[in-house]
Amino acid sequence: MKRILALLLVAAAGSSFASNGLLLTATGAHSSLMGGADTAHTEDATTVNANPAGMRTLGQQSTSVYSTAFYTENRHGDQINDERLSSKRTGLLFGAAGTKRFHNEKLTAGLGLFVQGGFGYEYNDLRLDDGTRDDASVLFTAIKLTPAIAFDLTPNLRAGATLGINYTAIEADFLPNTSLLNSGGQPFFGMKFEDFDAISTNLTLGLQWQPNEKQVASLVYSSPTDMSVENGSLSVNMQAAGLGTIVYRDAKIKDMGVPQKIELGYSHQFERLRVALELSWLEWSDSMSNTDVIARKASNGSAPIRITFPLDFHDQWVMSIGLDYRLNERTRLLSGVNLAQNPVPTRNLNPFNAVIFEEHLSLGFAYRLSPKAELVAGVEYQPPIKEEYNNAAIPVGRFASESNEGVLLHTEINWRW
Repeated sequence: MKRILALLLVAAAGSSFASNGLLLTATGAHSSLMGGADTAHTEDATTVNANPAGMRTLGQQSTSVYSTAFYTENRHGDQINDERLSSKRTGLLFGAAGTKRFHNEKLTAGLGLFVQGGFGYEYNDLRLDDGTRDDASVLFTAIKLTPAIAFDLTPNLRAGATLGINYTAIEADFLPNTSLLNSGGQPFFGMKFEDFDAISTNLTLGLQWQPNEKQVASLVYSSPTDMSVENGSLSVNMQAAGLGTIVYRDAKIKDMGVPQKIELGYSHQFERLRVALELSWLEWSDSMSNTDVIARKASNGSAPIRITFPLDFHDQWVMSIGLDYRLNERTRLLSGVNLAQNPVPTRNLNPFNAVIFEEHLSLGFAYRLSPKAELVAGVEYQPPIKEEYNNAAIPVGRFASESNEGVLLHTEINWRW
């Protein structure tokens, strides 16, 4: 059961379109269409989540509202299941942020709300080793509130800080109707995770240095986010052992989260073209290394269980390149590339953490609706990627493959006063 829990928790921590590790490439349309190169190139209020120092460039007051609709094709195949699509293929992200200058314009305050919900994987009627069929799914919800402040240290250097207040919820069915005493040489007991959630915090500190009108350099540090969840119910199907289904009414998943991150950015304005570059380092090896599952209050009076196991994520480097070209007084063309290493070891792959995208290509536009309002829209494409593995610990993991491909439609409206 230790190995099965490990696989499930990796799945629960991510979403069906996770991009840089288990994270999105960016927040908001403009940042996403610039490939995530958004710490030195600041255009809208969503910078409260990327680099709070950028709020100082947005004038007296600004507001941004965005949405991202996505379609992904996540496929699983193995020696007894032909390649099939996850039935969870579409979803929606949305959020809003605002900034305002105070104290004789020496201080800028900001607030953002970013929501993603109901994302994950869902495979129905999978064939198992013993000839039976069962379902599996993982659903993930996250809400982030981001109060922020920014101020000028010198005429050319600005700083900012954001407090991230994060709500996380996880539900999962992992072949809950299956109970086998021998699956690949070891027992397999299906599980159901219900009502796991938690609130956590993290801190983002940002700097922007602008020596002249054309150049901006940035440095951003984000502290780790503990995404341990609790208050859940864990059901373990042990019918094959003659124990029925044991329900643990007090369960928690500890020591998993989002890593600390360091980002270096640079932006240069040419006559009509602005080029933005960004290099990021994420310490996944610390935040997704060893994880504990603790469950108490068993329905049959069994003792509490505690399982510690490795996830063994690798640290990750991400390169982002964004182009912002002014076509005329009203219209700008946006494009971006985001390239990332996959931090998940192949041995930890399964149908529910799938393959994490490594490449992202984006193209869009920004159109000035009025002196105060701007529309941003475009498409992000995540090219196909496929991984093969052999995981005898689960009844659907032998000689298996996972493949992904995705399309995201970004829209955003920005106002400045």
